[in-house]
Amino acid sequence: MGAVPLYDTELVDAPAQIPAGVYQATYLRHETAFIFKSPKVFIHFRIEGGEYHGMKLYRAYRVKELRGKPRKGGGIKLRHSQELYRQFVRMASNHVERPDRISLQRLRGCLIKISVRTVATDSRQRALPAALQYSVVDEMLSIEVGKL
Repeated sequence: MGAVPLYDTELVDAPAQIPAGVYQATYLRHETAFIFKSPKVFIHFRIEGGEYHGMKLYRAYRVKELRGKPRKGGGIKLRHSQELYRQFVRMASNHVERPDRISLQRLRGCLIKISVRTVATDSRQRALPAALQYSVVDEMLSIEVGKL
């Protein structure tokens, strides 16, 4: 009888790990939360096409404030200087819109070009072992199909 491994090498609940690069993805949903008393919005995407079709990734953005309680599909207010607002305006072909009126629901039905990076360090800038590294959306680059 063979030896039983001490742990399973396949992590069931592990986050996605794909090579860094540019991919096409669709918006799945967003959710608002307070992380260390700071308001954030988490935008979730699904890779479309290619070898990694169906993989789910997310990006966390800082926001000025939340509209209402933290929840799935929650409302947000942004500042002109915040990264989410700047990416939104770039994708909307420089169409200027008030940052407190941005609706992430407008991403629904759009095919979005995103860049993906691999998180290789923890919050203290210590290197993560390869098994603990994970991929996140670095930036929303453009709208490939659809319109904001």
